[in-house]
Amino acid sequence: MGRSPQVGLLWALERIAWAPRWMHQCVDALAALAVYDPGGNVYPRPGRTLHNILAAIAPQTAAKRPERLAALKRVVDRTPDIGWTLLLAILEESKGRFLWQAQRPEYLHVPDMPDPEHPEADHAVFEEALALAIACARGTPSRWKDLLNASWSREIHERVWTAFEEHEPLVQEGRSDLWRTLRGCRTAALHRGDTEQLERILRLAQRLEPADNVERIAWLFGPSQTFSFSTDFADALRLEEQARNAALQSLWGSATPWEDLERLAGLTQDPLPLGTGLATSPFRQDLVRRVRAGPLASALRKVQAPLLLRCISDEGDDWGYDLLHEFVAS
Repeated sequence: MGRSPQVGLLWALERIAWAPRWMHQCVDALAALAVYDPGGNVYPRPGRTLHNILAAIAPQTAAKRPERLAALKRVVDRTPDIGWTLLLAILEESKGRFLWQAQRPEYLHVPDMPDPEHPEADHAVFEEALALAIACARGTPSRWKDLLNASWSREIHERVWTAFEEHEPLVQEGRSDLWRTLRGCRTAALHRGDTEQLERILRLAQRLEPADNVERIAWLFGPSQTFSFSTDFADALRLEEQARNAALQSLWGSATPWEDLERLAGLTQDPLPLGTGLATSPFRQDLVRRVRAGPLASALRKVQAPLLLRCISDEGDDWGYDLLHEFVAS
């Protein structure tokens, strides 16, 4: 099999970028290529090569810091999505970086080439990348989620959270998503025993907590939720079922319980693990009536089949088995 043409092109750009004179043109070309990169298993990729050139640790260019920072800002301004990915990659270096053997020029004479045996970290690049990332995030929930969920060095982690506290009032949309993100961060802080971070998360969560009850309880039905740090698996399952059943009871108290269940299903990716909460609720008779009446709401297609079958069989209606098997299979 022949080698993909992109490999030779990217290696050429990577080698030419060592020369400060050509570094800016190479960075612009790589950013443009990254926009149209469909992804794949062929290495290298334009985005990865771009990061190698502008990295904070062992950048693959002889260009000085001001030139590299100017190129970084230009990528962020001209291609925001590529720039965002690049900023995250640079910040991730704060935990350390595994260095591959670089493509160094064979014929192009570049004075003051960095010593590959002694790579250095440029902390000013970390500072600039962090400042740019915070400025890019501002009122964008998805970018704050990227920053809050990542595992940075302790210093960068602290500055990200401090910035989020300051910018949180600017976020007008997607606040519920950020609230759910904070719940995941809370679990991580609990595992670490970080009481100071826990207090901060709880304070922010109170400000972001959705007014809508369905959005407040949706996290309970997501994957990998932490209800207990007990080593007793049975105890953890019991607490999980109690929490979910309590959440369901809050739905039954609303004026539109079935519509709320439909919306809850729309906020979850996996089948709703409703346990016994639905079968023991005051709406058990209503469920049977709705099954008899005809098609159910699409949300109930996510409800576990055994639970629906139990609701029918407990009423002594054997006719419901075939109907429900066909319904769930569809």
